[in-house]
Amino acid sequence: MALHPRAVQEVGALYSEELELALKAIEEQRFEDAVTILERLTEANPDNPEAFVYLGLAYLQAEKPHQAIEVLLEAEDSVEDHCVIAQFLGRAYKAIKEYSPAEFYLRKAITLDPDIYEAWLDLGEVLYFTRQYGEAARVLEDAVFRFPEDPALHSIRAMSLYRLGDYTEAAREWGAVSTLRPESIVALTNYAYLLLFLGMVDEAEPVVRKARVKFPDSYRAIMLEGELRFQRGEYQAAQAYFRRALSICSDSVEALSRLAVIAHRLGNSSQADEYLATAKKIVEADPPTWQRLCNAHVDLERFDEHLECLNEIVQQDRHSSAAWIALAVEYTRRGRLDEAKSAWRMSIQLRGYIKVFCPRCGVHVRIPHLEPCDVDLDGTVQCVYCCTSLPLPDSLSRV
Repeated sequence: MALHPRAVQEVGALYSEELELALKAIEEQRFEDAVTILERLTEANPDNPEAFVYLGLAYLQAEKPHQAIEVLLEAEDSVEDHCVIAQFLGRAYKAIKEYSPAEFYLRKAITLDPDIYEAWLDLGEVLYFTRQYGEAARVLEDAVFRFPEDPALHSIRAMSLYRLGDYTEAAREWGAVSTLRPESIVALTNYAYLLLFLGMVDEAEPVVRKARVKFPDSYRAIMLEGELRFQRGEYQAAQAYFRRALSICSDSVEALSRLAVIAHRLGNSSQADEYLATAKKIVEADPPTWQRLCNAHVDLERFDEHLECLNEIVQQDRHSSAAWIALAVEYTRRGRLDEAKSAWRMSIQLRGYIKVFCPRCGVHVRIPHLEPCDVDLDGTVQCVYCCTSLPLPDSLSRV
């Protein structure tokens, strides 16, 4: 990794020949050589904070995060508010999965210098790993504004938004990534998947076709073709694609769930039950894959199983706002409005904002809310575009 220019600016002007050799080794990614030189320098001159900073960087690049933390903390005591020290302390703590201090130092680095792209990326990943999806989406919104051409920032934000159940915004982010990285199968297929998930079949079709041309034998592209055929009511063709996808990925909850629905619609209920039973076992072992199974319950009008599934998921995957939204929708369908409001409130708390649909504007609108626990779900909110009063909870967006 190239050194951030600020590192050169903030490290003093005094460079010994040995230090210059160490810097050259770091630039050339000869990190072990750099470590050897810098260890000798710091031992000979323990009052030289510059050498400690670079030794910490070299340790980190040499995949020795514990040693990096030790020397960077020592350097931190000697140099006040050093953005590079904060950045690499954050990265080192992230490497050993101590996410609380990692978050602290990465936020500090960004505060000291908001132009350090790597610190934004590391912070977004830390927040995602710790299931702070709402905060990750908020932080990364600032990041993509500063670095609009960076696909990694857009990708992590899209993943966070998906976990929040904010599918329209996640689709926009994956669309941005697919434009920035047209060779990425992940970006292209995730974008197509979300368009199909949102029922935007006509918009999705050219994206699916592109994926099939570029990645004809890919599991993802085959699944998308099956989903496109399924949504167009071409069940026999869809079934063939889903079976092919299942032959590639035998634990695909997506394929199993769709095959269950198709089997039911084609009059084979026993086969539908077998597919669902297999999918359920997979979800029990991997809760984040719940969504397709729950959607299948709705398509099959097995609402009791649907509710049972959702209640299990919000316990196992309780940081996912998407699950709470699905639970709120099901409670509303049953007329259990108090329980629906509780689920809505939890989803808002996890998101950190209210999302409503304005029929007058025809758009989904995000309204920041700093104290989601105090949201009046018997009140109204105003559309930020047309100022129409929108009743809650009826206007809350499902997507």
